[in-house]
Amino acid sequence: MIKKYTKIKRSYLLGKYEEVIKHGGKFSEPILALIENKFSGKVVNLDKIKFNESFRQIESYSKTSAREETLTLAIPRVARSVYTLRRKKDIVHVKTLNPDFIDACYCVAACNWMFLEIALLLLEINEKEIHNILKLVLEKKVPIVEN
Repeated sequence: MIKKYTKIKRSYLLGKYEEVIKHGGKFSEPILALIENKFSGKVVNLDKIKFNESFRQIESYSKTSAREETLTLAIPRVARSVYTLRRKKDIVHVKTLNPDFIDACYCVAACNWMFLEIALLLLEINEKEIHNILKLVLEKKVPIVEN
């Protein structure tokens, strides 16, 4: 997940907007796998992930708290929107206009948000460490994410 995230940020800074969209879609898969693992306890094989099946399974999980709603509804829906851009890119866009820049801007913002939400909701770290992660992710340069 971190490798894909870094590729998204790097591609964006290099102006490779089509790559941002591609990596954004690929970043969405481990996001769902991580959520699936958190709720089911099952290890998800990333080489065999079926995005739509995983998405439907995650949406069906219990939502007894705001945290669970974010993990089972909000994050998967944003992941799906990014994944959809990658899959439908050449089909839905008017050919006289290249919207890759706009799509890439959305992908970066969406991936930033998903990454930070996962960190805030799943990592058991103190407030200062979370603040440092937020600063690293939101910096304009390519973030250095440490274990």
